[in-house]
Amino acid sequence: MSKPIIEVTGLSKKFRIGKQYADLRQTIGEFFSGSKSDKLEIWALKDINFTVEEGDVLD
Repeated sequence: MSKPIIEVTGLSKKFRIGKQYADLRQTIGEFFSGSKSDKLEIWALKDINFTVEEGDVLD
């Protein structure tokens, strides 16, 4: 087996749906205060791992 051309480990993508922020200051303020908002979080990808070897075809 040869060395992988592409190796991906722990790939995740989360979308937050709901509350919209008025500005950057409000977004940063919520982040540092640790307050929970009424947003729904949906994982599109969570902890995906894969490798692509030479000659592999991805569809």
